[in-house]
Amino acid sequence: RSNPRTRQTMVSLTLGQLSSILIALVPSATSNLSDAFSMPPNNVKSTHYHIISTSVSVVHRRHQLQPTTPLSMTTNHQPSIEETKTIYDIPNSGWSSNAWNWGSAIGIGHDCAMICRRRWSSRKDREALVSSLLNPQAAKVEVPFEEVKLILGLVWQNGRWDGSDGGPNGYAEVLSTMAAARRYEVKDNEVLSALNFIEDVRGHYYTISRSKEDLDHMKSVAHEVTQYHHHMVGSEDVFRVRRVCAGMVLDAMNFVGKGI
Repeated sequence: RSNPRTRQTMVSLTLGQLSSILIALVPSATSNLSDAFSMPPNNVKSTHYHIISTSVSVVHRRHQLQPTTPLSMTTNHQPSIEETKTIYDIPNSGWSSNAWNWGSAIGIGHDCAMICRRRWSSRKDREALVSSLLNPQAAKVEVPFEEVKLILGLVWQNGRWDGSDGGPNGYAEVLSTMAAARRYEVKDNEVLSALNFIEDVRGHYYTISRSKEDLDHMKSVAHEVTQYHHHMVGSEDVFRVRRVCAGMVLDAMNFVGKGI
């Protein structure tokens, strides 16, 4: 019986799959597997096995096998809302996708933009989004950051017509960089991608800030993480600051009042 204080993950496996795993982990135990994995009684419809982070313990009839090699579960890692690269669960969506085609009337980017405009058509919802970005710790609305980037892209795109994107020195450059899917889409390094994003958003904020106080606040928030090398700063802090910077831009550009 496993220790109830040990953090566990419940995984359902067929007997054949579990047998293959244990053969790989404990070759010396293979002689016992034919008995250990004989079919359970007819009244047993399924068997659950506990896979613990430090060991695998299987109990079936009289046999107990405890390999010393940990069983890695990294293949089942699910990207967080900070790391996922698809939007609205649409295959091949997201800024790094070759099918994105940002700026075109044909493509997945255009399709996601239509969904985005409908989703954030309510002023109340837009207000809740900005509030959650400015205060991530108390957020009641959790939006994947890839979608936040889509919102920013649409707001910056609209801002070209009335100058609310900051004009010639404003966020058109950041939007072009985002569409190029390199600087903010560093492969297998979301922390560095986020730091690049924070640095560029901070660098252009002076073109839209409404006061010196707002500008100083943006500099202070960004500096919390940009002052360090990307290997020396925690991902949670980086992602939090990225959200705050995005929220400050949307707030300054009156996203709540104007929408997209």
